[in-house]
Amino acid sequence: LYGDLTEEIRSDMAQETRTFVANLFEEEATFSELLTSERTWVSPVLASYYGLDTTAGAWEETDLSGDARYGGLLTQGAVLTVHALPSSSSPIHRGVLIREHFLCQELQPPPANLDTSPPPVDPTLSTRERYAQHASDPSCSSCHQLIDPIGFAFEHYDGIGRWRDMDGEHPIDATGEIVESDTTDGTFDGLVELSTHLANSSEVSSCYVQQWY
Repeated sequence: LYGDLTEEIRSDMAQETRTFVANLFEEEATFSELLTSERTWVSPVLASYYGLDTTAGAWEETDLSGDARYGGLLTQGAVLTVHALPSSSSPIHRGVLIREHFLCQELQPPPANLDTSPPPVDPTLSTRERYAQHASDPSCSSCHQLIDPIGFAFEHYDGIGRWRDMDGEHPIDATGEIVESDTTDGTFDGLVELSTHLANSSEVSSCYVQQWY
């Protein structure tokens, strides 16, 4: 399904994130820039994979200003691909990433007798529609209301970190919401808006310190 995710692309994705974080630390950049930076470091191969309009050489700094698709840690292929499924994007994996590692809210494991398999791929439904049905089950909804609405903000990115305007034949709806946080509740449309929302949160800043500690 994802034949474009070659070993070279995997390696370059990992190197992008390492180089990005290392450069921000060396420059004593702000926490906000980690999530909202309008630059990254990519190889020509990875730039082509992302569809970036750049003539940069190997691992040169690349300007992302004016590109509404990419910018900041959460939009990087390494993060997006790890938090996805082999066959599709995953609002659950991506929502859990934010809830547990950016808000520091540990989720309880699901009941042992609950079927936690992802909803099956159905071409007649978008990923969002499949997961909305899944979360409507009363035994699932109490946790999924904390996860899925965050993960839906990632839906413009497929399972291997590439931007998409359509999910199969379905237009992308990337609106999302955080609820039941201490100070970070709010709505957003897309991952760039979510990243900005998180970057402006004192709760997320405190969680960031806790994660590094």
